[in-house]
Amino acid sequence: MIQSASETKCVNHKVLIIGDSQARNSVSELQHRLGSTFAVSGFVKQGAGMTAIVHTVKDYIMKLKSDYVIVILGVSNETGKNYSREAMKHL
Repeated sequence: MIQSASETKCVNHKVLIIGDSQARNSVSELQHRLGSTFAVSGFVKQGAGMTAIVHTVKDYIMKLKSDYVIVILGVSNETGKNYSREAMKHL
């Protein structure tokens, strides 16, 4: 589920954060730091690897317009298991 930290009317920039548990709380923190001219939303799938994260949001991302900045926070679940190379393919 995509969640938004702010519902502003005067938004000049849009940011979508996608990630594993490392991205938790990042939406509200980034929204606070960027201010009301940014609309920050996010998708966090705790414990998931990049394969699961990318496949979950792929259709959603494909529908986004070019005015979005997408931030991907992940790979932490794969690095400890030596799956880093596979995770990086999905980026």
